[in-house]
Amino acid sequence: MATERIFIKDLVVGPSKKAIVGLVIAKFDKRSFPDKKEYGVMKSLMNFTIRDTPEDFINVACWGSENFISNLSDSFGIGSVVQLSDFLVRTKGNTENEEKYNPSTQSAFNISVSESYTKLNAYTGEDHDHIMTLSNYPIRDYDDYYTLGDILCNGHNLNGSMVNIMACVREVGEIKEFVSKAGKNIVKRELVLFDEHCNSFPLIIWDREVASSVNQWMENPIVLFLVDVKVQFEEFRQKMTGSVTAKTIITVYPDTPQAHHLAAYAQNNGGLMMNPFEGNNDCVDDINDVYTIAEIEEKLNGNTDEMSMFSQPFSGIVYATVSHFDLDKESRNYVTIRCKLCKRRVPNETMICNNISCNNQSRDQMTSSLEFRISLSDHTMGLDNFLMVRDVAEKTLQCNVEDFMTMEDTTKTTMKWKFLFERFKVYFKAYPAGQERKKPIVNILDLGNPNDFVF
Repeated sequence: MATERIFIKDLVVGPSKKAIVGLVIAKFDKRSFPDKKEYGVMKSLMNFTIRDTPEDFINVACWGSENFISNLSDSFGIGSVVQLSDFLVRTKGNTENEEKYNPSTQSAFNISVSESYTKLNAYTGEDHDHIMTLSNYPIRDYDDYYTLGDILCNGHNLNGSMVNIMACVREVGEIKEFVSKAGKNIVKRELVLFDEHCNSFPLIIWDREVASSVNQWMENPIVLFLVDVKVQFEEFRQKMTGSVTAKTIITVYPDTPQAHHLAAYAQNNGGLMMNPFEGNNDCVDDINDVYTIAEIEEKLNGNTDEMSMFSQPFSGIVYATVSHFDLDKESRNYVTIRCKLCKRRVPNETMICNNISCNNQSRDQMTSSLEFRISLSDHTMGLDNFLMVRDVAEKTLQCNVEDFMTMEDTTKTTMKWKFLFERFKVYFKAYPAGQERKKPIVNILDLGNPNDFVF
């Protein structure tokens, strides 16, 4: 006999034999404590938030032995539809700890789950797909958020505040684990967000459960509506950053006009093409600013006070001479295998992506391309490591990967001397060091004909 269902809005204080069916919209890593009643025994706690209508969601606290909570945690995750029965409904404590360590909900109650009597199972009923649609509804008003530009402009006023953010994911970092001085295992994962007003905003995740759930955010573009993110001014970076806390709830692909507009911006304006190894996605006809080599170097390596100003990529033109171009080195140095999903370099020997944050383990999802580094000089100075990749490299050399691999060394040498010590009108896009990368990179967008050179 099927258990009778009840909606969150109809709950009353006390034990409930009925079942709630809902979507898990937040879930946090389990914690363990010494049991006050039994010496030497550890007791575990896991918290999650469940939603059964666009308006109604409630926090759930699961208590039990380490083994029970560990198995329970492994049985579902953020985005799962579950059925919860035989639980206890409690009135919110309204204490500082409860407010600090749980998402804010409209419900006057919390649910307590016990190892002794509660049942929690994956739900596969006929309305499963309908419940899944709740994942696209933000839990706050559609326009109740700050743009990243707002946060940067009002940094000192917002420092330490909880705010809502809507932004796109530009980059997903790897999960890092370390042990604190107190012996506690710490998990950290950083994301880079962007919107129409800001190209790069760090978001830090400190929870293992949340950090693991973002593996699916490699596909672009991903728009997020984040509720209750803590923003603060970080002295080390000299900029505002955001942190996911125990109060944060994240909606992926929010179904709102504002989110649709932001997704269109990301696609139409190349906002996601921040990886220099992607190739040329910029229209050189729109680039007019002229730099000297010294000005490029200065802007890439500005002092600490300038880093926040110069942290964004910039494009321009430089008139310069190719001073170094080892085109006739062994071909393997210039043909690179990269993962199609995360764009990381892949070892030629294994052809397997080593990025633990990427789910790609298929050789079919690898791509090979030409990648060259050249040095340019002008009357101000010389600068190494200008990067020429993919379509730009093929257009410049007028050959593809297969042609280059079979090319005779003498042909490569002849081709090299067509460029060495010649002067070019170089269109570039420069990526300063910062959150996205440890070293600055200058990506060549087009190497103009020497006749384009103007004194």
